[in-house]
Amino acid sequence: MYILLPGDATMYIGSDFVGQMNLPLVAIGEKFTAGFGADPQLQVQRSMTDKARTTQGGNQALKYDFRILVSSYKSERIKLQVWDRLPHPETDAVSVSIQKTSPELSKDALYLREQRPNNLLRWDVSVDPGMNGEKAISITYDFKLELDRQMTISSFQSVGSLATSPTGNMSALPPMSAADLVKIKAAMAKLSPEDRPLAERQVFCAIDQDSPLGSTGPVLKVMVKGQPVFLCCKGCEAEAKSHPDETLVKLQQLMNRVAPRK
Repeated sequence: MYILLPGDATMYIGSDFVGQMNLPLVAIGEKFTAGFGADPQLQVQRSMTDKARTTQGGNQALKYDFRILVSSYKSERIKLQVWDRLPHPETDAVSVSIQKTSPELSKDALYLREQRPNNLLRWDVSVDPGMNGEKAISITYDFKLELDRQMTISSFQSVGSLATSPTGNMSALPPMSAADLVKIKAAMAKLSPEDRPLAERQVFCAIDQDSPLGSTGPVLKVMVKGQPVFLCCKGCEAEAKSHPDETLVKLQQLMNRVAPRK
């Protein structure tokens, strides 16, 4: 028997590589969980279901709703850990907090002590045979970002960190996934022949410049001092109408950043 020291572990079954994991400190006789690769009979899908933006005083609040669907094609009941990650701000000027989650997050003491403070989310669920399609297990949660009204979200990085910039910073625009492109194309097709080329040139929401137009719902158009501005959601529409001068400044900054893509 040996003590297993903490660190990265590479997992093999025989001579076949099946994955990597971060191994905790394991004492002699202590139980631990090891991963041995993806199980094709289990499927997990994650999607954003809603997004809203509000302002109060000098601050703004961005709310994101997500849903995770867990499908099982196995013949026996299994216990499963489902993991996700909230954005992790690089500055104290941004606050991230989870609002609601169903089911509740794991009560495991090790998780609460070591992973939860790093904005990692974990659910412990039991999945019965045949729970797929309309019977798939649904996990829902929403979280809120609070930051200064003059700051914009430049990107959600894959490692979970949150990059922010003050208004006027010419930071890179976030990439678009293949799924985003399909949604965007469908949303753009619903615009009038006059509005569609304008929205396609703008590409991203003028207020929440992390959101491609059409990726989370219908493209919204507002007139700001006689100029058409395209937005991603009702929350951004209220912000644009409440602060028209700032909206036009943000739009011009966005167009300057989008121009090199063409």
